[in-house]
Amino acid sequence: AVLSAKFDAYIGWRAQQGPEAEKRRWKAIIELDEMIRGMGVALAGREDGLYERMYRNSPEGIVTRSQFAVVMRKAFHLETAPIRGAVNQIQVKFVDNLFDAFDERQQNIIDWRILLLMVRILKEPWLHPLDHLRWGFALLGAEGSFDAKGQPPFEASIANIKDVLFAMFSLRARPALVALVDTTFHKLSSLNLDLARRARQATTERLLRCTEPKPKKNSIYNNGGNVIDDLICDMALFEELCATEPMKTALNGTAETIGFKDKVILLFCIERDYYHNIVLNRIRMTRRERRIEAKAIKFYQEHQPLKRWRFKHWQQLARYERRIKIKFLFLIRQVITGNTRGAFDSWLRETLLSIRVRDLQRV
Repeated sequence: AVLSAKFDAYIGWRAQQGPEAEKRRWKAIIELDEMIRGMGVALAGREDGLYERMYRNSPEGIVTRSQFAVVMRKAFHLETAPIRGAVNQIQVKFVDNLFDAFDERQQNIIDWRILLLMVRILKEPWLHPLDHLRWGFALLGAEGSFDAKGQPPFEASIANIKDVLFAMFSLRARPALVALVDTTFHKLSSLNLDLARRARQATTERLLRCTEPKPKKNSIYNNGGNVIDDLICDMALFEELCATEPMKTALNGTAETIGFKDKVILLFCIERDYYHNIVLNRIRMTRRERRIEAKAIKFYQEHQPLKRWRFKHWQQLARYERRIKIKFLFLIRQVITGNTRGAFDSWLRETLLSIRVRDLQRV
């Protein structure tokens, strides 16, 4: 009874600590993303990219605290080592906090590939979730020379697809994501005889490995419970899986549009259901801004130079009009609830400004 009570207490503690740890990771990634934007450091595909630097220090994907500090110091020119007698304690604290956010079990090791994938999601939040999934899968399978198309040398497995999904989406979504990949694989194997044969062979190999004292670890998150996780998966099989139901609907289904009239996709189903709120807010904001910029470019291309000159502040006016709409709804509520006359006067001024902005846009 005592052991059962302690186990239940541990389960409750893990359930509470999981979301908090996830929140800390995304906050640390936001700080790293701001540093990358400020210094123009590439994530991968260049000699001085973060992937190339990390791979040279740790080809197996696992780095210790000291290795991680060395790579960060060289990539971002941080003053974290007493080379000339000066150490920037703020930068040292930043590197330590970033490492601690990903060292969940306090083993002094982290997987740097998952960190790069999370950075890319915040760095380019307007991209389709399938683009992030494809990029992360190519990252896990690459061997020193990153290629987004997964050209040889390339080595990955079905378990790595789950790893990428786990890194992208929320902790609470992991059981659903595992079921999504497994269901899609079984449906595809029912249509592909060669894949079905490979699955049966993997089952046999798993049974033979059960007698080994230390089973092979094929996954970052140690999700090797399913026999298909050991299957070798190249980029062609990955694309087939993503084009098969139910994964196809999950990745491409529309959950939210920009507006009632503007049917441009704002969120996909898998983003709305499984992304962390921090990522969702970044995606919404970025995609709305890019939509405004697209409208401005279209206006510039379709109108004459004189009209373009009159309309040169289009983006600022559009953003200001959006703020007016938000203020409009708030002040309407104040008027209805019987607040002061000043609230109504303020609402009237904002409404007139909104009408003026619309007139300018019609020029």
